[in-house]
Amino acid sequence: MSKKYDVFISYSRRDLEVVREFVEGLLAQMPDLDCFFDITGIGPTDIFDDKIIDAIDNSSYVLYFLSPNSMKSKWTKEEVMYAKNCKKKVIPILLSGAQLDGWFLFHFGRINYTEISNAEQVKKLINSLSTWTNKKIVEQEPPVVDGGFESGRSSANNVGIVGRTMRVIMAIKKLIGIILLLLGSFFLCVILISECGKDSVDSTDYISLADSTENGYGYVDLGLSVKWATCNVGASQPEEYGNYFAWGETSPKSTYNWSTYKWCIGDYYDMAKYCTSSREGTVDNKTQLELSDDAARANWGGSWRMPTDDELTELKEKCTWTWTTQNGVKGYKVTSKTNGRSIFLPAAGLCCVYRLYDTGSGGDYWSSSLDTDDPNDERCVSFNSGGVDWSNDDRSNGLSVRPVCP
Repeated sequence: MSKKYDVFISYSRRDLEVVREFVEGLLAQMPDLDCFFDITGIGPTDIFDDKIIDAIDNSSYVLYFLSPNSMKSKWTKEEVMYAKNCKKKVIPILLSGAQLDGWFLFHFGRINYTEISNAEQVKKLINSLSTWTNKKIVEQEPPVVDGGFESGRSSANNVGIVGRTMRVIMAIKKLIGIILLLLGSFFLCVILISECGKDSVDSTDYISLADSTENGYGYVDLGLSVKWATCNVGASQPEEYGNYFAWGETSPKSTYNWSTYKWCIGDYYDMAKYCTSSREGTVDNKTQLELSDDAARANWGGSWRMPTDDELTELKEKCTWTWTTQNGVKGYKVTSKTNGRSIFLPAAGLCCVYRLYDTGSGGDYWSSSLDTDDPNDERCVSFNSGGVDWSNDDRSNGLSVRPVCP
């Protein structure tokens, strides 16, 4: 049977020291608190990803330590997204220098948070958290109170004029509420139908058709340094999601985690290839995918390959990105500022472990470039309806690939 926890700690390993101080202080304050912290909660024979998922499933709260480091890490984001999908209460704790970023606000809205940057603030936070981390807390429905004046007497014979009047008023309010709800639903449907009519456009009306083909696959010339494919690897139409690939792997698979990742030996601190830091594994200083490890070249052949960091930057900065719908699929119409030609990038989401996240609401597309600031992460373009930006993703995750050719 899985162990039950009161609190799950989600954080970036780069913030380990301040988070460890917080956890130690929390346990010193409340020694009977069941707190999952991966440093102490994962044994040598445990499978890391499975243990994390099981711990979130069996935790009441998730403390999400937001920092510039955790905001770069897809892993921590996937932890809290999984917690959200499991209906867990996610509480952001802002470390010094962090803010509630657009990604968090998009998924969780603007909620109360606490900022900590030193030991004294940790102590104060622990004291304030004790009101909801107490293991004996039981949330109850408010007691039912009778409409009459006499406490504890609910018989209709004992309800006075005032009690009956209050019941009539409450019934009228309820009726008005139902009417307003029906009117609101009617107008909402009208608005949604109107918006759907605006948003749904046949692909041939606004997405540029292929200019030509390379090795049997179509491309569009956007007037940039490379030509861009009309669809993702594994797809046959622009709006199809296609396959998902871990960075440096050339085949899709059923499980995306460090234990199945091709270029590490056991975990993410022992990289066997594409490593620039001895702290992360065997150093080879390779910062660009070799064509033998390029999902586009391996699957499409010819001169197709994954875009570099610079080529994705060019697509991002020299095109206009418009959130729209293509044949019922959400995504971005990307239109060249140079010649007006366009491609469509579907919101295919990403795959972590054996689950898909954010399909229909966000997209993540690999570059072929290593993130030299964090060798476990690789550069990708990430988007949702709120905008498009660079992101760094765990290379073990499954992301979309949109090929380019000369």
